[in-house]
Amino acid sequence: MPTRQKIVFIVPPTSLSEIFKGMGDVGNKQPFMGILLLAGLTRKLGYETHIIDSYALNLKTQDILIKLGKIKPDYVGITSTTLTISKAGLLAKLIKERMPRCKIIVGGKHITALPELTMEKYPEIDIGIVGEGEETLTELLEIYKVGKDDFGKVNGIVYRDKEAKVIRTGLRHLIQSLDSYPPPAWDLISDVIKYYRPAPNNINKTPAISMIVSRGCPLGCTFCFNRSDERNRHVRWYSIDKILSFIDEMVNVYGIKEIAFMDDNMIANRRMMKEFCNRLIHSKYKFSWSCYGSTNFADEAIFRLMKKAGCWQISWGIEHACQEILDVYGKGIRISQMIKGLKLSAKCGISNRAFLMHGNFLETLKTIKINIEYLLSLPLNEFQVGYFIPFPGTQAYYEVEKYGKWLINPNEWEKYGFYDRPIFLPHGLTEQELVDSHTLMLRRFYFRPRIYAYFVLKMIKNPSIISLLTKTAYRFVKNYKIRNA
Repeated sequence: MPTRQKIVFIVPPTSLSEIFKGMGDVGNKQPFMGILLLAGLTRKLGYETHIIDSYALNLKTQDILIKLGKIKPDYVGITSTTLTISKAGLLAKLIKERMPRCKIIVGGKHITALPELTMEKYPEIDIGIVGEGEETLTELLEIYKVGKDDFGKVNGIVYRDKEAKVIRTGLRHLIQSLDSYPPPAWDLISDVIKYYRPAPNNINKTPAISMIVSRGCPLGCTFCFNRSDERNRHVRWYSIDKILSFIDEMVNVYGIKEIAFMDDNMIANRRMMKEFCNRLIHSKYKFSWSCYGSTNFADEAIFRLMKKAGCWQISWGIEHACQEILDVYGKGIRISQMIKGLKLSAKCGISNRAFLMHGNFLETLKTIKINIEYLLSLPLNEFQVGYFIPFPGTQAYYEVEKYGKWLINPNEWEKYGFYDRPIFLPHGLTEQELVDSHTLMLRRFYFRPRIYAYFVLKMIKNPSIISLLTKTAYRFVKNYKIRNA
């Protein structure tokens, strides 16, 4: 009987402290759904499949190499964002030095955004997958299996020809039936409860896990990677039966009590959300859940149904309180709509969590002040604010010089962090003004009696989260303590 070929999927070695800085030990550890799904696929295709999630397990590059040395894979698939692509490139180099016959395939948002440039910068990468990977990876593995050199016939990749010239093939169509492929291979990752959890401000009960049940977002925000391919504005869901099977595994196999749905805009499809909630209400599953959404799709009837089905929180992409800034990003919403949507969800008993961006195109000291006062006036219990990042692949990436300047070399991809320092500076502001006002925004919101009371009540209702929230509060106060603020 022939030996099965082996494939290992890897999350590059990036630690929580690198991404979340002083809040590293309480940052979120969400599973990478892309590699879980691909691992489920390759296992079904007959490959011996492994996953090394160095992010969750806090592994170093040397740890990964030791594991690979024991497995001796034929293929390595690495997923990477812009923040981790340099580490993915280094890992590819070290793997090639030790296992020159191993084929290295890289996927993820970064190589999808800058395929040719990424391949040129990291010559040890054999193939880059551009866009969704299920069909593309299936075809690639079949080509490798039969020993042919027909990569030019595979849509959705970037590769090198015999003269080492980088070639990009045609666009791969989007998968319309997500149910066609195997479920995530949860059993191939280490202890789900021990190593994974959403962010502390996105947890109401433990153990908790994050999950994605759809792809795409109907909005066209210029700072969002989805905008790089207009086809992503068509939202595709798994069937409700399939989603319930995912939930069944989480609840009954792993003992999960809460799920954070990380879909870009889960409430955008009212019909699917209504069906989902009705099925949950009449199901045997008892767990709480949260999701992401845009107030463009606020609907009181849907909110009431979501609450009845166990939804406790919606995380909103608010971004900013200045209409001019929202308009330049193509948000397609008025401030008044945002306020109405937040009030409706709060009225229905759903907690509001907001995402805001700081240091935007057209940002001034005046717009920052407006944003802070707006933040304090809204029915919000939790919020996150990050510096505006014009990521590769977005429309905003190509408009930076129109509105300000880079504070980094945009080709030094490892500097695209989240919670450290700004990487873009708007015209008329200094970097220190941005840093100081960012800290002030966090202090003004969280150091208030109403917010203290909210967290105390939250811990009283759910004692399982006391330890995590206490540690988070300690880290937060240490990093953002009041100093004449």
